[in-house]
Amino acid sequence: MSWRVVAISFAALVGVSALLGGALGLRHVNLSETEVINAYAARYIAETGGVATDCYAEPLDRGWLRVICAGAGGSRQFDVGRWGQQINAATPSERPEA
Repeated sequence: MSWRVVAISFAALVGVSALLGGALGLRHVNLSETEVINAYAARYIAETGGVATDCYAEPLDRGWLRVICAGAGGSRQFDVGRWGQQINAATPSERPEA
C-alpha cells in the first residue's frame, strides 16, 4: 500500500470526523430549554390529552433538565440530556425513593 493511499484515507477520516463533530456541536449550541420543554409537553399532550401548561422543567443533577407534566390526564416525568435525548420516562409513582 502506498503512502498516498494511507494519506488520502487518513484525510477522509479526519474530514468525516470534523463534519460529525461540527454537526453535533451546532445541535448542542442551538438547542434551548424552551424547545425541549415544548417537545416533551407535546408528547405529554399526545399521550394523555393534557394541556401544555401542565408542564414545567427543573435542573437535573444527572443530565440537563427534568420535564415534569402533571394534570388531570395523569403525570409524566422526562429526564433529558443536553442534546435533547430522553434519559428515562418514569411516572412519579415508578421512581425509587431516595
